[in-house]
Amino acid sequence: LAARVAGDESALRRSRLPALEAALASALLPRQTELLAESAVRTLRQLHESALRRLSDRRRQNAEQLLELRGLRGKNGASVGLMLERLAAESAEFERCTARLRAVRAVQVQQQQDTLAMLSNERLRDEVGQMHSAAGASQLFAMGARKSFEALFQRLSAELGAAQTRCVEMQQMLDASFRQLNADFGFAFTVEGAPDLQRHRDELGLIARNYSRYIGFSQAWRLAVPGFIEQFRRMLLSKLKLVFGQASSEIAAWSQAAGAQIEHQLRERRKSFQRRRWSLERIQSVAGELDAHIDQVDAQHTHLRTLQQQLDRLTEEAIAVAASLPAQADPA
Repeated sequence: LAARVAGDESALRRSRLPALEAALASALLPRQTELLAESAVRTLRQLHESALRRLSDRRRQNAEQLLELRGLRGKNGASVGLMLERLAAESAEFERCTARLRAVRAVQVQQQQDTLAMLSNERLRDEVGQMHSAAGASQLFAMGARKSFEALFQRLSAELGAAQTRCVEMQQMLDASFRQLNADFGFAFTVEGAPDLQRHRDELGLIARNYSRYIGFSQAWRLAVPGFIEQFRRMLLSKLKLVFGQASSEIAAWSQAAGAQIEHQLRERRKSFQRRRWSLERIQSVAGELDAHIDQVDAQHTHLRTLQQQLDRLTEEAIAVAASLPAQADPA
């Protein structure tokens, strides 16, 4: 950089900075664009599936209400009264499931907290501090440095593996609970596959290879520079925090998406009961408005179907745009 500022072309060539810049432009930036595009496509698919579940649940509830209203044509007030009683019984039965839902949510939150604690910054600082102590605080990266360095990354890789196992266990718990709740109460709960943390373990391996160059007798002159050891430790910790932070974010987002549908479907189900009760009460008091209300519910059903079609179309277009980004960023 000093050679570039001074305009010294010979020194600039010796520094190989232009070669580094060319490598960054030709390899790193396109790869970064590809990773961002993959992340965007993955997020779009998750949002699409979440929105599709909500629309499907609304359409199912709307269809049930429409079928119920059409069945009321020609029925007298006594029939409507019986339907109101049945609706009250269904509502009371539904409310009894909330205790089971709270229990499932509590177990999920506890499992999420335990998993994220394994990837916390405090755990990372403890692990790096353990490496520092094992190598010898006054002679860091001396005789036992490589062994303690390798042991650090073995422990960190094991932590990611354990977190992956915890996520799979959480997925299995949610899947079993959701299946039972769906069968007993007619919910539409689904759970996505647990996040794959293998790429973060691969990133750990890359960091280990890059930083291992600073360990050994060939780099003794660097280690003797005042402040170099502490700077190395801070840089390593910063890299590790980035990897573990990304893994924690993926786990938290996946767990929150799985849990958010519980609250959403509870609200939607309660609203559905309220709409059905309101409709029956209105029909009981004003029988002449039945046809008009059927038309209104039918229009809502058509609107929901149109929204679902628009959602599918917009998602496909957005995924196509995101998938084309790596090709647009290719220097060739």
